[in-house]
Amino acid sequence: MPRSARAQSRGKKNPQSGNSVESPQPSENHTVIFIEPFYGGSHKQLVDMLQEQIVQNSSIKTVLYHLPDKKWHWRLHCGSLYFAEKVAPLSPTRTHTLFCSSMFNLAEFLALRPEFCAVRKVIYFHENQLAYPSRQEDRIKREERDFHYGYAQIMSALAADVVVWNSDFNMHSFLTKIDSHLKYLPSSQKLGKGSLSDKILSKSKVLYFPLHLPEPVVPDESPPGTLLHVVWNHRWEHDKGPDDFFSVVEKLIDSGVRFKLSVVGESFGASPKVFETALSKIKESNVCTLRHWGYLSKDEYYRVLHDADIVVSTSNHEFFGVSVLEAVSRGCYPLVPNRLVYPEIYPATFLYNTDNQLYKQLRQFCKYSERFRREKDNLLREIDLQNYSWDNLKHKYVDCLIVKNKKGTRAAKLLIDCIFAIALLSALVYHFREL
Repeated sequence: MPRSARAQSRGKKNPQSGNSVESPQPSENHTVIFIEPFYGGSHKQLVDMLQEQIVQNSSIKTVLYHLPDKKWHWRLHCGSLYFAEKVAPLSPTRTHTLFCSSMFNLAEFLALRPEFCAVRKVIYFHENQLAYPSRQEDRIKREERDFHYGYAQIMSALAADVVVWNSDFNMHSFLTKIDSHLKYLPSSQKLGKGSLSDKILSKSKVLYFPLHLPEPVVPDESPPGTLLHVVWNHRWEHDKGPDDFFSVVEKLIDSGVRFKLSVVGESFGASPKVFETALSKIKESNVCTLRHWGYLSKDEYYRVLHDADIVVSTSNHEFFGVSVLEAVSRGCYPLVPNRLVYPEIYPATFLYNTDNQLYKQLRQFCKYSERFRREKDNLLREIDLQNYSWDNLKHKYVDCLIVKNKKGTRAAKLLIDCIFAIALLSALVYHFREL
């Protein structure tokens, strides 16, 4: 169902400069239409933040059409048909912007609802299917399935007016794989190398995913001898590398080093079997204290992050990494792989190259926990969280969505109206002279 909202506009302050920053001045009678087929997690978070910010402008209306965050395959396959039937007709008295995520086949939607072709269309890539690791065992099925998902995203990017990416890694991993993705096309349909990626690049921009950063707090003093608390906070799916993580945990347990552990996150359907196997081993352990296991409410989740010392990622698929940054913003020290988006966000201090390096680093930190805690805060200063702050990014996001009235545009319209009036007057004078 659609959701609408409207509120009064007001200026905001830029926390970095301290100078007053005026909210963007939108054109009158403007509507931003949000379509989100996967309304959950970071997809929901972004849409909700954008709606909240946009409705501060009194002349802007927002409408949200969405589906639950389940069965993403069907959302990408058939979501366009569903929303083509559900989205209300465009108002002839208003201007519009359409905002959707990369989980939506925008090109198909425009074919079904051609009146939207004249609307400003912005697509946001949280992820991309061209760089997604597949586990389909059947090669034919894998190629057919993965080709369709990637092809749908290529067509959507071409159909959009603005393509927004949550990281440079996300953008370049997509653009550099377009040609290889289309290698299955018959020779008579081959396209010029780089022709599609150049078109998409020309209308692309990178805007990091925005976070609501918590207020700075003085960290609690841990009594001497307090065990380090390690947290793994990702979706319980194969692309987040749970096998690698639990292999490292098992080695830590075998080494005899003592630590606390929380494994939290959401599962969509059946979780990999490694979670069940690992839980049994952890419960049998005398050195690993299990603090939390499974999905938590948002408040509980943030309390766990505030209590934890180290956040670990073993992902094989990551285009931004909201969960790790959420943990870092609450005082966790990140240990992340030297691949994917992570080198773009984190200095080399926090990167590891192999699972064995991750194991050695964790063992060292757990063994000398008091020294680690003394040094942690200074090391975390190397990460500039303001780059990902909603307060610093929100106006850039709104600028993508709102078509502004410019003085030059209004002056040009006035000039055209004057010319038209003069022409009309001249025609009337000529007409009466002929009479």
